[in-house]
Parts: sequence; structure tokens; C-alpha cells
Amino acid sequence: MADVVDPETATPRPRGRRPGSPDTRAAVLGAARVAFAEHGYKKATIRGIARRAGVDPALVIQYFTNKEELFRASLELVLGPSEELEKAFRDTEGTPGFRLASFYFGMWETPGVRESLTAMALSAASEPEARRAVKALMSGRFIGPIGAVIGAEKAAERVPLCATQMLGMAFLRYVIPTDPMRSMPVQDVIRLVAPVLDRYLTEDLDDCLTVPLTPLT
Repeated sequence: MADVVDPETATPRPRGRRPGSPDTRAAVLGAARVAFAEHGYKKATIRGIARRAGVDPALVIQYFTNKEELFRASLELVLGPSEELEKAFRDTEGTPGFRLASFYFGMWETPGVRESLTAMALSAASEPEARRAVKALMSGRFIGPIGAVIGAEKAAERVPLCATQMLGMAFLRYVIPTDPMRSMPVQDVIRLVAPVLDRYLTEDLDDCLTVPLTPLT
């Protein structure tokens, strides 16, 4: 089998999976999740992720094409299967805003997940590639489940409004911990944010707008 070129050094390296690994892709994703959480998007490298996973850097590119795609896939791993959000909206009691806030802040309260979400927030604030990945993830993961409750078109218009509240609260609670957000019990956070999310998701906003909302694309 022909050699391939290492994406970071241009050095020919042999193709192939890591010997003895039944799931190389999962190993790469796990290594990427840790690397992005520890170093952020900019400083995490394909070579470092490959070394952590015990594979050749060229194999990482075979699976994920580039670092941006790998970042997005690692965030999907952090969020868990899309069915989890769908189940949360289907089974959790309360309004759509309460369900969304419960799912979102529940993730942030989970050790291990919090570090990955922190890296996501910081990376998206400074790196265009990370912003594209986060935007695509928001569109792919949240529009569908929320749209099943309020309608797909409305969800595409209003989920970004909800993101402003959720990201802002998360940033000052977890990323740059600041009181009173830092010291509030998480259930208080959820109850505080949920009515705002419900307004964005379900109420008539025409009295606030001079032009129609542009949907997330």
C-alpha cells in the first residue's frame, strides 16, 4: 500500500490503523476531546492528537479531513447522541424554555464535559474555524428537537436568540466565574433563564422587531 504524506511535516508515512485497536476513530475522537479541552482550538494540533491516540497523523486526516471537522466531531461527542436532546424535550416536564435550560446547564454541571464546553466557548470567541463548527453544531443539534415542539421555521429563527442568554450565563458562571452567577444553585439559574428562553421560543416578538428575524443557516 502506498505511503501518504504527514499533514504537518510533509514526511511520507505508512497508511494503516493502529495495531490492536478495534476502533481507531473513537480513540482519535477521545484524544481530540482531551486536547481541545486542555489547549483550546488554536494550540491543539493534529500531530499532538494523533500522538495521544497512538496513531499516525495522516490517519486522523483520513477520518476527519481537517482540524475544524475534528473539533466539530469532538463537540458532538461531548454533547452526546442527538437522541439525548430529543429525549430531554420529549420527557422533561415544563415549558420549552425550561427543558432547554435544564439540558444545557445540566451539561455544564457535568465534570469533564464542563472543561470541553469551556474550551469550545473560548475557541469560538477567537477562532473563525471554531465559530463555524459551533454554528454548524447549533444548527444540526438544536434546531431539530426544538423545531419538533415549536416548528422548524420558528426554531431556526429563535434558537440563536436563546443562545445569547445561555452562552452569556454560562460564560460568567463557568468560564470566567463571576458572582452572582457563580454562586447561584443551578436550579436557580435554570428557573431564572427559562422564562427568557420561553419568550424567545414561543411568544409573539413582532412588537419588538422592525424587520422579520433571519433564520440560522
